[in-house]
Amino acid sequence: MLRWRKKYGPVFTIWIPGPVIVIADYENLKEALLKNARCFSGRPHNPMWSVFYGDDQSEGDGIILSEGERWHHNRELARTIFKTFKLSGEQLEARVRAHVDYLEHHVAAEIGNKETAQMDMHIPIAYCVGNIIQDLVLGKSYPYGDPEFDGLKRLIDSTLHDAGSISVLLANQFPWLATVLPVVRRYLTNGFLLRNRFMQLIDEHEEALSMDGEAKDFMEAYLREVRRNPGHEHIRRRSLCFVAADLWTGGMETTVTTMRWAIMYMIYNPSVQRHCQNEIDKIFGPEPAVYARKYETPYILATLSEVQRISNVLPWAIPHRTMSDVYVDGYFISKGTEIMPQYGCLLHDPNIFPNPEQFLPDRFLDVDGLYRPRIEMRPFGMGARVCLGEFLARCELYLIFTTLLQNFTFTAVEGVQLPSLVRNEGMTAVPQNYIVCVRPRERNY
Repeated sequence: MLRWRKKYGPVFTIWIPGPVIVIADYENLKEALLKNARCFSGRPHNPMWSVFYGDDQSEGDGIILSEGERWHHNRELARTIFKTFKLSGEQLEARVRAHVDYLEHHVAAEIGNKETAQMDMHIPIAYCVGNIIQDLVLGKSYPYGDPEFDGLKRLIDSTLHDAGSISVLLANQFPWLATVLPVVRRYLTNGFLLRNRFMQLIDEHEEALSMDGEAKDFMEAYLREVRRNPGHEHIRRRSLCFVAADLWTGGMETTVTTMRWAIMYMIYNPSVQRHCQNEIDKIFGPEPAVYARKYETPYILATLSEVQRISNVLPWAIPHRTMSDVYVDGYFISKGTEIMPQYGCLLHDPNIFPNPEQFLPDRFLDVDGLYRPRIEMRPFGMGARVCLGEFLARCELYLIFTTLLQNFTFTAVEGVQLPSLVRNEGMTAVPQNYIVCVRPRERNY
């Protein structure tokens, strides 16, 4: 994309196979997504998305893939429910902390009395993050190794991987290919299995629904609104199915993937890992890290920002669609045009981040060693479509990362080649599976 931007400019058209306008520099992204936020808030009407919505496909459904009034009503209701649950600040951090502590105890138990253990950290991290989301949305959590959780995660991983495939892109333009291409058939099969599973969870919640007292979880709070507003065009059981799925997938996939990259880059950069551990020891000692004190740990914040920059876990942002005619960079863009914000071009632009292929947390520190956020860093998007769960995700990343490094050191398995930095491409850029050597830390405070 950087090569294309250099050749064609910051706004250009690609064909995949239909026309999509790519916006690949910060100033034009700001012009489009901030100044003209409402205009660029739509979503494409792709057949491979719409097929799951039944006979009412005009505005999509849920939050991530809907637009117009349905998107507005469901996003605002979700925001209201989270506010009612006080899912911010200390209350949210306490809920996250409980699951992070369980993760730390699980890893320690895996090591036991041994000096080290070889582990695939993907699995326990996925349970930790997944249970945080499940706790908030469904009011339940799963024991590590639970077959239901494993099955649901496999479905989601496969669906997200296939959603970014060439086969699904082709089927969006030529829907008849859905019956021919094996990847598309698998994508549709898994997508409908996911939809049916979330509808089953709604049925279970509805059977036990109470209108009294404080709602136990997000799903119960939403169902109360459905009961209070019978016949509402947008607040309804079917929309809840997709809202819940959006919260589950959106709240889990990118955070888990970012943490997998974070541990890998600690293996590659042991001096960075030691610097992070020293800062944690200095600020928190043996006590658990506190997200509200994050700015006291500038190197931790810089390291997490550098992980997000270099890993670029969402190389292809979910496309937008223009809701009215508009101009960007002097180009006329008509209503209904598909738009691809290209944040990755910013993250790997040598004019913004010199030596972008190198892992350098110091690029996020000022001359005084304080954390320096960069306006070009938009891992949670920008404008009307900015991620609803940004605060939760940042809290999770900080607490998981600091807790793991406070208690363990991660190194490559002796005699085994370092994990590959080659990415498995899909909707998210996930690392290849790898095993890491985990050693308990010996500390003298």
